[in-house]
Formats: sequence, C-alpha cells, structure tokens
Amino acid sequence: MKFTNKLFTKLAAGVIISGLGLMNVYAASLSSLSDTLSSAKINTVSNHSFSFVTPTGVASGAIIVITFPTDFSIPVGLTYADVDINSGATPTTASSTLAAAPVGATVGVVRTSSTVLTITNGTTVIAPGTTVYVRIGTNAIHQSTGTFQITNATTNGSKA
Repeated sequence: MKFTNKLFTKLAAGVIISGLGLMNVYAASLSSLSDTLSSAKINTVSNHSFSFVTPTGVASGAIIVITFPTDFSIPVGLTYADVDINSGATPTTASSTLAAAPVGATVGVVRTSSTVLTITNGTTVIAPGTTVYVRIGTNAIHQSTGTFQITNATTNGSKA
C-alpha cells in the first residue's frame, strides 16, 4: 500500500510538472487574404490562387497550413509540383518532404489529408509585411506545370 501511494504521488507530480511545460502556439492574423478559383462550379476541379500578407513574417523551418472546408477535396496525387509559392516576387523551389526542406529546395509541400496542405519553410526567412502567393493546380508552373487540382465544395454557399 505504501509503495502504491508513493508511485501515485510521483506519477501525479510528474503529470503536473510535465503539464507546466506545455505551451500554446498562436499564429498572427493574416491580412489582405484572398483565394481566387479558376472555376466556382460545385464539385468541379479548380485551380486556387492565394495571396496574403503575413504581419510577423515566416521564420526558417516554420509551417504554413492551408485548411479547406470539409466538402472540398485535395486529391491524393497532389504533390509539390502542383504548388507554386512566392514571397514577394521570389519564386521558391518545392520538394515533397515535411521535414525541413532538403538542399536545393526552399519549401516542403505535403498533402496531409483530403482538406489540408502543409508547407514547411526551409532556410528562407520571409520578412514581416511580405505578400505571399500560393498557386495550387495546373496554374503552378515554376518547377513544372501542375497536374492535379482541388475539387470544389459539394454544396453551394459561402465557404469563408
């Protein structure tokens, strides 16, 4: 019984101490955000052209997550070749890794679910106040012409 009480006390203390080390991470609000679709038809594939201003910039190794509403669909075959990213007027070179972008690549781009695209910044630092442009689909032409597009929502109405 004494052993059980000591074990419980140590376990409880460990949980409390480890809980103290947890930190919440918050992203800064973007400004001048836009998403232009090549087609607004329901349940139809479409290119997306995003632009936004990041007030705090994007640090080396930071992650940008683009999450679509649940009734949109990012195809399984979508890869870094279907995505162009520019910060200001500078095109970036993408790769297909979530880890820090490998040598020769500026960002890693991965489809992490049917509605989430994750972009991991490499060593390039994007300065605060910079406009970031993201093209997804056949409008991505920096490294090669994109092949896959995102399927629009299956229902009509605002998806903002």
